[in-house]
Amino acid sequence: MPRLSVTHYNALNPEQRFIAALLAQSRGDDTEFERLVATCPRHCYRITDPAFTRLADKAYDIVRLIGYSIEQECARLSVVDVLGEPIAEMVDLLVDPSHEARGLPEPEPEEPLPAERDHLREWWDGHYEYAHTMMPLLHEICVRSIDTYWRAFERFCEECIGLAPELVLRAVLMDEGTDYLLAQVARARADMALIEARSEPMVEPLPARNPDLLPNEDDLLDHLAGIWGKLDWHSAIHRG
Repeated sequence: MPRLSVTHYNALNPEQRFIAALLAQSRGDDTEFERLVATCPRHCYRITDPAFTRLADKAYDIVRLIGYSIEQECARLSVVDVLGEPIAEMVDLLVDPSHEARGLPEPEPEEPLPAERDHLREWWDGHYEYAHTMMPLLHEICVRSIDTYWRAFERFCEECIGLAPELVLRAVLMDEGTDYLLAQVARARADMALIEARSEPMVEPLPARNPDLLPNEDDLLDHLAGIWGKLDWHSAIHRG
């Protein structure tokens, strides 16, 4: 292809230059493609300091991450609390299916229960206590998870940013859902205070059997510090 004048290249608008560059690449004309790129006009722009905007983006990502995690646990907690009583009643009926337990008059005597029913009742008798503690246990797991997410966020805000977590949350979310989230955290932390006041917490032995059952506060703080760009700083202080 014959070489065009500089005036011709300078006259191209962005769309014409882009199409010409695609055509040059499609026929393998690297020289023409490089001319089109080299003669493309260059402009200087004034932008907001990227260091500032990156921090704003990181703060938004961190708040959204913590907010989403807490909201997920709050949703699970609501389901657990709604189902707790019906499941306890169901367990009672399975363990004691008598009409008396159901609040019904006792019918005429019938044939003895089949062996299968006897076996089922024996099984339930052995698991009755576990079945009755299952929903309170799930409640405690959700409460502990919410408390851990908030404590990690609280430490991050105070140690990495130097501000209170409530202030950061409200500023980043611009009040959208902030009051609801803080109310849920307050409720979970009140429950957590009652749990810690007990002599034998339900959840204490479970993480040893399943380390993924509950979030780890230090790991969460490391993750948040990593997003913020201070992972080495946090690890040096908290991990020795």
